[in-house]
Amino acid sequence: MNTIAVREATNAVAGDKELGGVSGVELRLDWQSGTTPNLDIIDLPGLVSISLAKQPENISDQIQEIVEKYVEDKDTIIMCVFSGVVDAANFRAIKVAQKFDEQLSRTLVVITKLDMFQPFEEQKRCLLQHLDNLRGFDPIDIILVKNSGGEEGLDAQLVLEREFVEAFRPVQEERAKAKQSFKLGTPALVARLTGLLVDSIVKALPSLKGKLETSISTIKHELEGLPQVLSEKGAREKAVNLLNLLIGRLQDIQAGALSRIITHKERIESTDIVHANLEDINNKYFEQAGPGKGWVRGQGAAGGLVITVPSYVDEKHWDELCRAYNQRRGNGLPDHHAMEAQFLVYFKAFVNKLGESMSRLVEESYQCVRETYDSVIGAVFRDFVLVQREVRHIMEEEILKPQKAALMLYIEQTSKAQFDMYTCSPIYTAALSYYGKAFIGNEDSVLMPEVMTPLISGDGSNDSASHARPERMSKAPTGALGVETMLFGESVLSALAAHIKAKKKSLNTRLLRQEQWMLYVYNIIVHNSLRDMVPRAVKLFLMREVIEKVPDLSHKVYDEKCKLYDAKWLHEAFVNSDVLRRRKVKEEELVALTKALESLNAVPPCPF
Repeated sequence: MNTIAVREATNAVAGDKELGGVSGVELRLDWQSGTTPNLDIIDLPGLVSISLAKQPENISDQIQEIVEKYVEDKDTIIMCVFSGVVDAANFRAIKVAQKFDEQLSRTLVVITKLDMFQPFEEQKRCLLQHLDNLRGFDPIDIILVKNSGGEEGLDAQLVLEREFVEAFRPVQEERAKAKQSFKLGTPALVARLTGLLVDSIVKALPSLKGKLETSISTIKHELEGLPQVLSEKGAREKAVNLLNLLIGRLQDIQAGALSRIITHKERIESTDIVHANLEDINNKYFEQAGPGKGWVRGQGAAGGLVITVPSYVDEKHWDELCRAYNQRRGNGLPDHHAMEAQFLVYFKAFVNKLGESMSRLVEESYQCVRETYDSVIGAVFRDFVLVQREVRHIMEEEILKPQKAALMLYIEQTSKAQFDMYTCSPIYTAALSYYGKAFIGNEDSVLMPEVMTPLISGDGSNDSASHARPERMSKAPTGALGVETMLFGESVLSALAAHIKAKKKSLNTRLLRQEQWMLYVYNIIVHNSLRDMVPRAVKLFLMREVIEKVPDLSHKVYDEKCKLYDAKWLHEAFVNSDVLRRRKVKEEELVALTKALESLNAVPPCPF
């Protein structure tokens, strides 16, 4: 060993012994031998009580902090080496060791430099005093060695040491009788350290094997997720297998979707995230039915697109309609209003908003399911970004977007059909009866709310009896407006004019309220129907039918127009250089760990 190089490196890091301080930086020296175990031997600085003249005042604390950092490791064996000229009762090193090794079960004491005393009787007196003082600590062993020195080789030094320690053999025998472990010479020190090392390894062996097995299992799992070098056929087979895995996972989503119906009446389990999100989207655009359902009229959809039925117009609203009409057309009789005033309330406040809101609802639902499918694709193709991107593109362009267009067309056509569906059916008559009872509170009534304005006949008669007696309709009005009146606002006035001409009656407030009541009932029925129908349609078009079309993805590897058909592109997408480097590193780690585990398993039982 080049002691000069070690001294120079030490001075460079910590400074000169007399002028510098101490450093926790390690100077590592590597010895290679086929006959020694793989060990780290750490030569720690000696503990001191006072600093030298030019050293830091707290150098004693600095050294102790460094020493404690190493001896607190329970896997270390601590050797407390002290000079025979030091009183063992005041020796700090063994006290520091005892802070972390309370029973001193991994601490042994080495006494050196005793040979510097002359004569022998003085050496023996000091040794016995040290042994007596060490009884209070009781380390696992105490070993006396001769101070090394001179230019003699190792063998010559061992001969001189054997001659020196032999004189203390009687002391060893006496201490053995007194149950104090005391050994002589460097060979005894080597044997004791070897025994402690073997004991430590034997104790750590099960835990070490477990850690190695865990590491091996982890690396194998990581390697399973990394692609191997594939042939063109292998790349295509891998693509098909991953696509089939994707199909299976998407079908799991379908199974959850078909297990329950999304309605406004009850919230599904929070773990079913995609369905809960779709329910929230639907609730943003439709008010909840009845109080206490957790949804407030007018809240939810951005831009005021919550679909609500306009309230039945009271006297205040009629006055507002009258003023609005007068501002546009000039003054007129207060009980004669243009149908277009009513049209503004119902068609612009409900029907026109319905189309815009439905478009937004479909778009939000589409984005919701698309993000869900994207996340599943990302999980299946997590290590293959290019393939993942291509599958998402195919999924969106060839399956999702056409389904979105079909859903939009379906909802548009269904929304229009809702008006015609209830116009000429018993359901409409029953609805009139239901809402009549709800507003009037008369179980036998299917009538409109009473209107105090007299009915003005077509012949102009206007007798006092007509003013004195409020008119009530004997049955619900039907057929006053056709479906084209509901769907196309431009035909409202012409349809109404034809109706008035046929009946030979003047347009008055009562007739307007009749028409308003009919529109009100229409809108409530349409609103409730759409609120129930739309989430079902979303599930049908964007989930069930999408999942049914997903198996077509596996056929894309045989479509010449698709990138997935290109085996060369697939291979590059599956196996890129970065992934190959990662695989190589992991494989090398696996080989090294496997060899280490085999070596541990081959260790024979300890003979002592």
